[in-house]
Amino acid sequence: MKSSAIIGLLQQLAPEELACSWDNVGLLCGRREKEVKRLLLCLDVTDEVVAYGVEKKVDMIVSHHPLLFRPINRLTEETMIGRRLLKLAGADIVYYAMHTNFDCAEYGMAYAAAKKLEMTDLCVLDEPVTYVNPEGKTVIGGIGRIGILPSPVTSEALIALVKEQFSIDALAVYGLSQGRQVQRIAISPGSGKDQIEAALQAGVDALITGDISHHTGLDAMQQGLFLIDAGHYHVEHIFAAYVGDYLRECLSDEMMIETFSEECPYDIY
Repeated sequence: MKSSAIIGLLQQLAPEELACSWDNVGLLCGRREKEVKRLLLCLDVTDEVVAYGVEKKVDMIVSHHPLLFRPINRLTEETMIGRRLLKLAGADIVYYAMHTNFDCAEYGMAYAAAKKLEMTDLCVLDEPVTYVNPEGKTVIGGIGRIGILPSPVTSEALIALVKEQFSIDALAVYGLSQGRQVQRIAISPGSGKDQIEAALQAGVDALITGDISHHTGLDAMQQGLFLIDAGHYHVEHIFAAYVGDYLRECLSDEMMIETFSEECPYDIY
């Protein structure tokens, strides 16, 4: 199957036009007509991912976070990005990124994260966008989701559930009220600092997100929000497995689809 056909399937899941204006998604390196027999999925295109792709002779890499966020004026081995791109191009590896378009898609990152917690009655948390899906149906996507847990749990039990479902050893919590019952939850994978106001306006029992700074967390807590900072990586590393399952369902046994086992980039002591 050609890379253009795989890109078409990924576009059905997360149309590129849903991406934020500042983002850089889509085909970032390689040939649209490349024949793909082996595909690799990852969260970030690190040196390790590139080396693995070259060694294993993969034909295409699909990541969540783009390797290229802004234009570059030279492509040399003198920069980290340049070295990675040269290795990808030298190995004839097609590289495709699906970032905020996947975040905003109806069945994208926030949906996948919400389903990890078995949330139901999902609706968009912030920045709703209307678009037509592959079935011709008008749907609503956007940043984050609000949903209902199967039953009320204590705030401590919610923390334990998040740690279990997203494989987290430790996380930061703001505004914890011990023993408080929570059920209506907002989740915004990645950095959700811009979604705090939307969560407050929605009156949710808790917001789960990542990358919350000291002052942002303090301000949210002062406004009565119970906020779980699970870490940017931890709430988004589900990307590779989720998109991998989607492609396997679409393609059956037509190609080898792998997910790169990325570990959290930092340690907690």
